[in-house]
Amino acid sequence: TKALSDKLYVVNNGLPDVNQIQQSGNYVSLFKSEEIKIGTLGRFSFEKNFSLLIDAMKIVVKQFPRSRLVIYGDGPLRHELQQQINQNDLAGHIQLPGYLYDTLPFFAELDVFVNCSLTEGMPISLLEAMRQGCRIVATDIVANHCLLQSLPSKTYLSPSVAAQLAENIIVALTESPEEVALQKKCYQDTFKEKFSSQLMAENYTEIYRKIKTEI
Repeated sequence: TKALSDKLYVVNNGLPDVNQIQQSGNYVSLFKSEEIKIGTLGRFSFEKNFSLLIDAMKIVVKQFPRSRLVIYGDGPLRHELQQQINQNDLAGHIQLPGYLYDTLPFFAELDVFVNCSLTEGMPISLLEAMRQGCRIVATDIVANHCLLQSLPSKTYLSPSVAAQLAENIIVALTESPEEVALQKKCYQDTFKEKFSSQLMAENYTEIYRKIKTEI
């Protein structure tokens, strides 16, 4: 009888390549060309922890007055988040435009994508960012750590503390153009090597073949 460990298989979630996705063409950028572009997306709920990112932006805008954060999504905490933005005089730097259907052009224009979650399963938004070479700053939770540790380049993982999250965003924004280009290529290469939907399908097929031969 095979040991239980010999019966367990792990297959990474995968996403289709950019050229396999049909877009509506309706995306309208909310960023100005001269702005530093910071973005995130998700449900406006406790576990996504967007209030932490808003607090971090109070620090970021002091060093980068032209920075703008766009948070796509919606949910029960919309009013609280907008109130937090207004109370901290950040309305000129943070927008909550609602749901986003064409994510590709959004990720493509960002300088940094931020995942500030308290908990995640498989963080699909990080895979979407990696697919397009969008650099990531993320809270150091298990799911984010496990995914980003697969990157051979520098990563920006932070405790769930506004000052440290802001510091990592600032560090990411002050990297040299050469380092930025290296990181972007590393993200895209890692996605193709480990997280494409084609690779996911191939891995599932191989597992089915193994199981079939053992029956």
